[in-house]
Amino acid sequence: MIDKIKINKTFTDLFDMILRSENDNLKNMGLKDLTVTELHLIEKIKELQEKEPSVKPKMLMESLGITKGTLSISTTKLIKKNYIEKIVDSTDARKIYFTLKPKAEYALDLHQKWHDNLVLVAFEGMSEKEMEQVEGILNNIKDNLENIGL
Repeated sequence: MIDKIKINKTFTDLFDMILRSENDNLKNMGLKDLTVTELHLIEKIKELQEKEPSVKPKMLMESLGITKGTLSISTTKLIKKNYIEKIVDSTDARKIYFTLKPKAEYALDLHQKWHDNLVLVAFEGMSEKEMEQVEGILNNIKDNLENIGL
């Protein structure tokens, strides 16, 4: 019989372990001025820039599910910390865009190395077949959660 309480605890424990490790890793990488939330905003800007070079505030709000106020506070902090730049359209001052600065690219590179290592450690001792099974199960869980709007 499926123990939903145990499964939920495992989800919660995994989430907490990863978040704690992610926070610790930022400090160990020398990025003490950056929070995990800010790093994820930087990641989202990078992801959106790969689709469209001009990342507008509305694109960020929609893809992150945050309000204009939250975005404004977060981007202001990242601008002050020299991670992102706010560009005002020269022909229409109402149009603004965000772009990454070299410091943000550096932080993303370091963070990607941490993610790569996390996956290596998580899959340690597993066969190729087991890794494929875990990948399939994780994708199914992700799809199921996306289908209900999480």
